Amino acid sequence: RLNSSHLVISYAVFCLKKNRPISIIAFSFLVYTFFLMIRRPPRSTLFPYTTLFRSRYGKENVGDEQQSGVGTKVDVVVRRRKGYWFYEIKTANSPRICLRQAIGQLLEYAFWPPTKEVARLIVVGQSAIDKDGREYLRRLNERFSLPIEYEQIAV
Repeated sequence: RLNSSHLVISYAVFCLKKNRPISIIAFSFLVYTFFLMIRRPPRSTLFPYTTLFRSRYGKENVGDEQQSGVGTKVDVVVRRRKGYWFYEIKTANSPRICLRQAIGQLLEYAFWPPTKEVARLIVVGQSAIDKDGREYLRRLNERFSLPIEYEQIAV
């Protein structure tokens, strides 16, 4: 079955073979189709992080956008001997905002049943954490025994 795009392409090919002028519509459609065919598939925003973690921990130990079991997806999961490391990647300009956005998600991934054995919960941001941020994480760990960490990774 032919659709309208097949007809335009067929007409353009016919004109090219017969050395006849191609209509502007057919030419435009050919150019548009050509660029659609050669464009690269879109990459996940997690691609640079996933690549980094796979180089660190091995491709077989790293998964991105993994189902959490509660209808959400963990950005990056790393399998280690003593459990899993869950990474939540944030793009906010400040570590404080990254922590605020990620902690609830990480807690849900780690503790909402059913869950995997989680050893580390890591918030990833592009900015370095400051003294107040380190103190905040220390308090969370001390008071609630939450294994939450912050890692700066600039991509």
